[in-house]
Amino acid sequence: MKNIFKKITNYTHNLFFYKKIFSYLIKKNISTKESIYFLHLLGSINKIKTFYDVIKQPISFDITKNNIFNQIPGFTPNELEHIFVSMKNSTKGNVSLGSGELFLIIFFQNISQNKDKGDLNIEGIGEVELKSRTGNHGSLFVSKYYTRGSFSTSVKPHISTLINNLILSTEHTYQLEKFNISGKHSWLIKIDNIYKQYLEYNDNKELFIQEFNNILKIMYPTFGIDINPFITDTFNYEAFNLYLTQLTSTEYIQTSSFKGIMFVNYIGHFKFFKNEDFAEAINKQEIKISYPSDLFSRLKI
Repeated sequence: MKNIFKKITNYTHNLFFYKKIFSYLIKKNISTKESIYFLHLLGSINKIKTFYDVIKQPISFDITKNNIFNQIPGFTPNELEHIFVSMKNSTKGNVSLGSGELFLIIFFQNISQNKDKGDLNIEGIGEVELKSRTGNHGSLFVSKYYTRGSFSTSVKPHISTLINNLILSTEHTYQLEKFNISGKHSWLIKIDNIYKQYLEYNDNKELFIQEFNNILKIMYPTFGIDINPFITDTFNYEAFNLYLTQLTSTEYIQTSSFKGIMFVNYIGHFKFFKNEDFAEAINKQEIKISYPSDLFSRLKI
């Protein structure tokens, strides 16, 4: 009898917490579907009461810190990681909200959703774009003037144009095209290999530079890129990748309305960069960049 009474008491208590939390989530503009799923995540780690205690004494996100999870009382880092990586993207009308945005909106009183977009509003800062990830991939920064494309559609045809305009024999052209295939290497490294092989056939570096510039004008029409500083006897593709990433990410920022960008990884570590500091953060390698497989590199902390 005591066990039955205990179960009834626990059920009554949990029902009270569920109702209070659900009401809180709806006020936070979290959809019914995402609210139910979040309650399920809390229940799976027996943290319903703990989260209720959090919303009874709301916490504010401190952007001067370096970890999100350390700012949330009552939960272990492993529990918060489980919630963070398990949360799903949300779509309301035409507005998409990522799992990272949902996590921050739910846990912190001073963070809300931008009603027109999936970005965050942080009190005292304004609109912030969040780049969160739950794996090893970085985030793309693609301005409104471009689409991401793929190697096959956005890069490969232009490299073929470059090769065909180098005025080589049919055999030599064929040999250079062998580098222009989908694979594990970035297209910048493919260009490096093509350039090295080309110099064995022809010492006219100026022609290669001219034709490389020509395809870059087509691939990146808003930038007016000149490849000359990056090519001598070799192609300095590392320096060029840094330069290109600064250009593309700066354009992305300039064509957006947010005040800064925040990167978050799956263990809660984050870094916030004001718009005006972003390009320099890339230069200082505070932000890590990959080599592009398509038109754009990926960025992460």
